[in-house]
Amino acid sequence: MILLYQKVKNYLIEKIESSNPGDKLPSENELCQQFNVSRITVQRAIKDLLEEKLILRKKGKGTFVVPSIIKHTSTAKTIKIIFPAGGDPEDDFLFPIIRCLLDQFGSNGFEFSLMPWEQGKQKIDFSGCSGVFWIAPNKKDFNKIEEISLKGIPLIVINRVMENFVNFVSTDHYKAGLMGAEYLISKGHTNIGFVGLIKDNTCSSQMYRGYCNVIENSHVKISSHFTVSAFINSKLEINQSFHKQLSEMLERYKPTGLFVAGELFLSSVLKIVEKKNLVPGRDIDIVLSDEVPEGTPYKENIACIIQPLREIGDIAARAMKQIINGEKKTIRVKLSPIKGRNMSSIHFSNELERR
Repeated sequence: MILLYQKVKNYLIEKIESSNPGDKLPSENELCQQFNVSRITVQRAIKDLLEEKLILRKKGKGTFVVPSIIKHTSTAKTIKIIFPAGGDPEDDFLFPIIRCLLDQFGSNGFEFSLMPWEQGKQKIDFSGCSGVFWIAPNKKDFNKIEEISLKGIPLIVINRVMENFVNFVSTDHYKAGLMGAEYLISKGHTNIGFVGLIKDNTCSSQMYRGYCNVIENSHVKISSHFTVSAFINSKLEINQSFHKQLSEMLERYKPTGLFVAGELFLSSVLKIVEKKNLVPGRDIDIVLSDEVPEGTPYKENIACIIQPLREIGDIAARAMKQIINGEKKTIRVKLSPIKGRNMSSIHFSNELERR
């Protein structure tokens, strides 16, 4: 599998190499129609080529081949990028990570193979590849990951904290839960709900552990009534019981603060909150453990904890180079999440962070 923007970029590189200096390249509209992609996708490809100084743009005239062209060649060195089936490599979560990996390896003669993964549904041949990046695996994938690592294939898990010997670079999800809970308590809330606890997902379970630690130490009562669990299928769709649980929690137990464990749940949360005639920031405070997407209703009223996705991708890529070159054997890094919108005034407890 290849990113749509990478398809456009590869096509333009072929056009450049078969053209003369100064030749005009297809317009954005033509590329959008040819590849059936959005203008944003085309602009990403063009931006890359501009940065690589392979093309130049003349306002009102178009895009042209520059006078000096460096030929691009490929080799047999392959890096596999595994990501969850149902995920979109160009979404707000995967794209920043994958883009950093491509940027770090693109000029070093490596080819990338992007592969969606659903446990038990397919087999992937990892033999002969130079390295593997496995993005956001579920707990049930860990045995396969250990098996690959034990074969001596360089492998780095991205955005999951591994408790065994496997290499990883990840957001500190425990700290994200800690930060969200402390923020809500600092606002005076004593009825706080956790939304999005997913079975076999170490990311949400670690957030929940950090959240619970803060709640317990603040002498706020923890109850299963204030926890909304979820099941996510291979298409990243949320089960219907999630919506029922959340609606019942809001109706019966009336939490005044919600910690939402991922952007995936935010749209459903806001729809149900609206049905209950609640306004975020006025009737109920919401903290999201992701950046709030553009166009989200009440965006200005939702606090967020931002994952350092670009930094994760950059560190993982640099570490993989060192592992492949024999300069490093292990990489086990947890990066602190970033206090986002409405959270800058909160100072977090070092004691709780150490737990």
